[in-house]
Amino acid sequence: PGIFSIFVGLGFFVSVSSRSSDFSEKNKVVKELIVFATGWKRALIALSFITTAGGFVFGAMTFLLPRLFDVRMFGITEDLAVTGSLAAVIYAAAAFAQLFVGKAIDNHKIKSILIFIAVGQILFISIMAIQKDYILFLCSLLAMGFVFGQIPISDAILSKYVPDQWRTKILSIKFLVNLVVGATALFMARFFLSKGDGFEQVLIVLSIAAVLVLGGAILLPKR
Repeated sequence: PGIFSIFVGLGFFVSVSSRSSDFSEKNKVVKELIVFATGWKRALIALSFITTAGGFVFGAMTFLLPRLFDVRMFGITEDLAVTGSLAAVIYAAAAFAQLFVGKAIDNHKIKSILIFIAVGQILFISIMAIQKDYILFLCSLLAMGFVFGQIPISDAILSKYVPDQWRTKILSIKFLVNLVVGATALFMARFFLSKGDGFEQVLIVLSIAAVLVLGGAILLPKR
């Protein structure tokens, strides 16, 4: 996958370089017409909460799920292949939530949808902390559906409030924050698990992080 990605990147670089001169001439004219949407500062502050907390929850959940199944579904996931398969089923199924959310935000207000998704994360991640076996599997599927469903919303917020000329810069920052925060989530999980606190404390911390997503959703402008 890494080699394939390198070739895709090189192909993109060649494609963009061949047209860079045309773009530079057009940008001189377009820069004079750059206008941010009303409420963009408030939207970006909200997006910083959503991106930071959401990246933390996403990074931790994708890392913890197989390990959680290995401990809490004892007798069902004794084989490592079964554990990995169950986690893969959840990731694959939950990823489709992005399609439903994408369709929803085309027809409804982003703010209300994001509030619903944030509440779903808080609810089902909290329930995961006290469940095991097949109930844990079901709760994990629902929780990951809400976690994946948040992904297209931040990009939709950017597209509505930030003009094209600034969008790539802010997207770059957003992805950087997601990766860094997702990595710190692993240190958090290791800290609690190495102390012998168990998965309950880890999931409680993730629930609290999801509350920040809810705070960002409430902070979003109404329109």
